[in-house]
Amino acid sequence: MPRLRIAPVTDATIEDWRRAHNVIIPDDPLALDEVRERAGRNHLEVAYADGELIGCSTVRPPRDGSSVATVIVRVLPAYRRRGYGEEMYARSVAHARARSSP
Repeated sequence: MPRLRIAPVTDATIEDWRRAHNVIIPDDPLALDEVRERAGRNHLEVAYADGELIGCSTVRPPRDGSSVATVIVRVLPAYRRRGYGEEMYARSVAHARARSSP
């Protein structure tokens, strides 16, 4: 399994995050402005293996005094069942825990 490169979304990678989201959730496609808005309130990351986009993730911070964050990991169909989602999920959970700690 190639090593993943996972990075926070930037102006250079925001379209990749959008593309992965829209391929995996075709019934609710997002426009670029919608992704920018989400990036302002959530932690978005993209993942690559051997330079190829393999997926994206979202960490929604706790709201309304809660200590519970939401973690969403999306892996493109061609890259599933290789352990990538597990690696992305572990990273996202670690990020959520770090942000949720008092």
